[in-house]
Amino acid sequence: MVIYCIFEVALNNETLGGFKIDDLLHILTDPEKDDGIFMPKINLFFSIAMRRPEIQSLQEIFPDLISSCPNNDLDEMLYSLSEFSEKSSSFFRPYLGALVQRLCEIATNTTVSNSVRNKSILCLVSIAEGSPEMCQNEPNYYVPVFETLIKVSSEINENSPWEYDMNNTSPYQTALDSIDALVEIIESKDIFS
Repeated sequence: MVIYCIFEVALNNETLGGFKIDDLLHILTDPEKDDGIFMPKINLFFSIAMRRPEIQSLQEIFPDLISSCPNNDLDEMLYSLSEFSEKSSSFFRPYLGALVQRLCEIATNTTVSNSVRNKSILCLVSIAEGSPEMCQNEPNYYVPVFETLIKVSSEINENSPWEYDMNNTSPYQTALDSIDALVEIIESKDIFS
């Protein structure tokens, strides 16, 4: 498909492969409902947003684009979101609350795979890694995130191992590890006092 080629060229070139921004934005807003092109679209979006975050229409496109993620692409989309967040999470400031709420819903949803739940949790940490100042000063971030991590941590049961096992991929272990990571990243006396 052509969109895969455009994504690869735009991703690997500082000038977005010489494509006009309006043409790339048109690709992103094309209402075609082919689930097979969601991942190239979201990756193209992140490529543009990383290089040109000042483009206002990107802020307008993101909520609809992210909410249109097909369930079968959720795992891969969360991976891409996490990668982007580590470098450019301040981009999410205008709708941080809605994004965090969605990630928290996924993290606590026991009907989705552990892999998807864990990636959702890791996205929450990546957002803080990318912009600790934003996250420590934003109750729409730290309140629901810590509530979610505590809730997921409580899924531990009497059959769970008592010793730490770095190969334990249960969401409760990811949540416990994430609490530790966030306490170090955020370092806010106002939150932790």
